[in-house]
Amino acid sequence: MPRDCSAITLSSRQLEIIRFAREGLIDKEIATRLGIGVGSVKTQWERIRKKMGDCSRMEVIARLGSAGLDPDQDLNLDLLLQMFYSSGNGLALMDEYSTFINVNPSLAALFGYCPKELIGKTLHDLLPANLHNRALETFRLSWEDLPCTRRWHVPDRHGNLVSVQAAISHISSKDRSYLLVSVSDLTDGIAKV
Repeated sequence: MPRDCSAITLSSRQLEIIRFAREGLIDKEIATRLGIGVGSVKTQWERIRKKMGDCSRMEVIARLGSAGLDPDQDLNLDLLLQMFYSSGNGLALMDEYSTFINVNPSLAALFGYCPKELIGKTLHDLLPANLHNRALETFRLSWEDLPCTRRWHVPDRHGNLVSVQAAISHISSKDRSYLLVSVSDLTDGIAKV
């Protein structure tokens, strides 16, 4: 029995294979485009078919479209995540309570942390007590004046001041609002990327 397409999770490789099949490419052409063997393409097709209830390739493509799932859209999301995590600039996604929802390795390293140490923390958790009020006021004002750019001297985990420039913008998803913050290191007087 075919499964509900909205509950299926496909890998980025599987989405690429489906996208090329939608363009009319055969397995050999897909393998060439992806730089993998034809056997790997066939293995991925078997995995896709099993996830979708053992339907044919044409049914896979048709069902994904009828369920409103666009492999290109999922591939674009995957590419955006790769850009987020590999950016030379520090990037953070924060909620309205100044909680770090996600941070990339560049941002964490700039302040002497690893990403896991920052996710779930608030500015209040990370800053010394003498900076709490000023930081939270600046955070509140940033919500009212978006997009904006701010320059700060912020302590790292060891208390050393790091000079940064932060470009802050607002994004929304599923009736929630977030701040997307891009941080450049200005310690030597110029932005480092």
